[in-house]
Amino acid sequence: MRNKYKVLLSLLVVLSFLFCVSSLSIASSSSKKNTSSKSQVSNKKSSSTANKSSEVKKTTKKVKKITKKTTNKASKSFTGTVNINKASKEELMQLPGIGKSKAEEIIKTRKKMGKFKSADDLLKVNGIGEKTLKGMKKNLKF
Repeated sequence: MRNKYKVLLSLLVVLSFLFCVSSLSIASSSSKKNTSSKSQVSNKKSSSTANKSSEVKKTTKKVKKITKKTTNKASKSFTGTVNINKASKEELMQLPGIGKSKAEEIIKTRKKMGKFKSADDLLKVNGIGEKTLKGMKKNLKF
């Protein structure tokens, strides 16, 4: 439930950011329409707009990072089960705490050692410890 709120919050942040960016672009386009008698004033506005534009770019990067982190955490709220002995890399990546590299390690270990008989067998996989195992234990089947 908390993850849903985090996703909604991140979407709200992104939408607010997009609104600010569109407001800046409208302001900068209207300042370009000034007559030549107001050129000095418009030059000052455009330089401040350029400064704001660089600030917007920095803020965009921060928002993207926050959104990515929040989205990744939200996507890890998987409630189904995965057969650890038959799952593909994409299916394994649905498990909490399992990304691309850990999914590949699970498959590599499975090919080398054979089927996993219990959740504790996953501790033999490089990169999976007690904390990761605890997070995904309820989503495993054998």
